[in-house]
Amino acid sequence: MVGGFQKLLKHFMINYKGAIISYANRNYSDGNVYKLSGFTELNASPPAQSYWKSNTDIIIKRYQAQKHKLEKLLETYDPDVSEQENMLNNGYRVMWDCGNKVFSYGKQER
Repeated sequence: MVGGFQKLLKHFMINYKGAIISYANRNYSDGNVYKLSGFTELNASPPAQSYWKSNTDIIIKRYQAQKHKLEKLLETYDPDVSEQENMLNNGYRVMWDCGNKVFSYGKQER
């Protein structure tokens, strides 16, 4: 798999200027393909919150469940309670991912 990624990287670097910033979702990867291809690990983001509707495959990302969006999103909405309380009242449960690792490659233009 690294060979295919390295071919894509080489093509990109020949045809485009600047650095590449990419993310490895820590739910699925430790970013090894980036490390093996010469990327520098910059940092890791903290876990992100989502909502999962019990007994379904519905997942709502945190940015989709901002309080000002909930009245249109949910069957029942109470403006006097928090975003999380509204989501829980509608059958959703809080779910956390593992965050992302952030990698860079090449010179960054400033």
